[in-house]
Amino acid sequence: MILIFLRKGDSVDAFIKRNTKLMWRKTPNSREKFPEYQERGYFEALVNALIHRDYLVNGSEVHVVIFDDRMEIYSPGGMPDGTMIQDRNIEQIPSTRRNPVLADIFARLGYMEREGSGIKKIRMSSFSSPNFTPDKEPQFYSDRVQFVVTFPNLNYGHKTVQVTDQDTDQVTDQVIGSVTLAALVAYCKTPRTRKEIQEYCGLSGRTNFRIKYLRPLLNNGTLKMTLPDKRNSGNQKYYS
Repeated sequence: MILIFLRKGDSVDAFIKRNTKLMWRKTPNSREKFPEYQERGYFEALVNALIHRDYLVNGSEVHVVIFDDRMEIYSPGGMPDGTMIQDRNIEQIPSTRRNPVLADIFARLGYMEREGSGIKKIRMSSFSSPNFTPDKEPQFYSDRVQFVVTFPNLNYGHKTVQVTDQDTDQVTDQVIGSVTLAALVAYCKTPRTRKEIQEYCGLSGRTNFRIKYLRPLLNNGTLKMTLPDKRNSGNQKYYS
């Protein structure tokens, strides 16, 4: 475990890069990179921690803790409205600025974009990673005195090579929606459309399904496209 604090002169972004690993897989034409943490996601969490922290809590500070399997970014002070973020719908959290002047300064410096986009960007950065799996989704926790964002290590406990038939028994406990990965692999022995796969998994939301589930399965080789040169074709199907 590595514990670091945000102090004057520290470059936390650079420190995180120095103390995390980058894995890669060789492809026919290049190398595919697999970071442990997506930079856009943790940078957004750091910015939010500084903007929304409670500066009235004396002796406290924003800090980052790196474990083998996760990274936690802690900020003093809970939700401004007193609610617990883990008890709310994460996709419907309205933006409330505890420190509006500081938020305006960060916006002018280009460190934050439109209001209320922070949590979405944190989540989507992980979803878009080629080594993302559903169990690696960022987690948010708050109580009266703290707000914590936990980033699971995207490489921890997962292979960065293609899944073959010999590997199937090693991933049978991974769940996608309402089915196991092994069941999905078996279902897709026959080429299926995106809609068929989504309905089989019992998942809703076309865009969310593509980013959070379908794209990672394609990137790690679990599924392949029948029309790889026409990714957006209406006749596209996917097979294992």
